[in-house]
Amino acid sequence: MKKKMNIKRTKLKYVEVYEEILKLIKDKNIEPEETIPSENELSRLFNVSRGTVRQAIALLKEDGILYNQQGVGNILLDPKKNQKMGMESINVPIFDFNNVEFTNVQFVTEFQPAGIKMKEFFERDENFIIMLINVKYYIKDQVAALLMYFINYDEVKEYDLNLRTKSELKEFIDKFIVRKIVKSDLNFQGFKARESIANKMNIHVGDYIIYFSEVMRKQDGTVAFYRRSYFNPNYFTFYMTRK
Repeated sequence: MKKKMNIKRTKLKYVEVYEEILKLIKDKNIEPEETIPSENELSRLFNVSRGTVRQAIALLKEDGILYNQQGVGNILLDPKKNQKMGMESINVPIFDFNNVEFTNVQFVTEFQPAGIKMKEFFERDENFIIMLINVKYYIKDQVAALLMYFINYDEVKEYDLNLRTKSELKEFIDKFIVRKIVKSDLNFQGFKARESIANKMNIHVGDYIIYFSEVMRKQDGTVAFYRRSYFNPNYFTFYMTRK
């Protein structure tokens, strides 16, 4: 009679870190809407790579335990809030996947009439004005990422915004626009940069870039805004966690 082998199954490292972060949240009595330690701190605490910590945090977001806020960090989600997280999250992904810390962020705002393509994205036939916010994330003198928010100006007029103030624009995007979104129709691809994008990102024509195109929808299904995101792959590592 053959003897059965006892096979010991070990957990993936990022799953172990996932469980350790949950334990840390409990032991430190971290309350909802409070930040957890940074990725670097967690990396040192658990003696693992920052990439492993990011995978664990991505899983925590997917499970609706954490969410990320730009410039603040990873925050413990209040379970009373009905927000989409993880793979359904519409938060800007660059703070989850950047390999190098950003040194500067630049906002530029402009207005333009909606063309045929924008009318298609916004599913509207009548004429309206688009507020375009260009957000560039720098690592020293190099543009690491370019995010372009195309917003129906009707969504903006109700707010008394100083469009020249970076902090107000950021708050408007984070709180008044992004928080309204419950669904994101996402298109993801990689391609060689054309001249217009190459000039905006200070790269060469033909350099490879990663591109996200997203249509952001509110609870009633209407389009709140459309976003194009361009990433220099030298500064980002993207991954997906599937269940």
